[in-house]
Amino acid sequence: MAKQFVDPIVVKKGNQDFVVVKLGFRAKEFADFLIKHRTHIEDNNGWLNVDILKGKNDPNKWYASFDDWVPGKVNSTDHSPDREDHFI
Repeated sequence: MAKQFVDPIVVKKGNQDFVVVKLGFRAKEFADFLIKHRTHIEDNNGWLNVDILKGKNDPNKWYASFDDWVPGKVNSTDHSPDREDHFI
């Protein structure tokens, strides 16, 4: 999926050594974002993952990007595709 920005989150560099980043949320817009991505969140056990990225042209500009990856179901055949399940 193409990179999707989480515009309701504003990312700024922390102003003290122990503050890495400061996040500002435009609450109404963020609530709408959560509603829009409700199915993804439900499919991901209630999680919404967001990456904090640096701008390509301006490394001092940071932004939030929606990470839409969801772990797939894994079964024993996926782990050992050449395994045969023959029980004696």
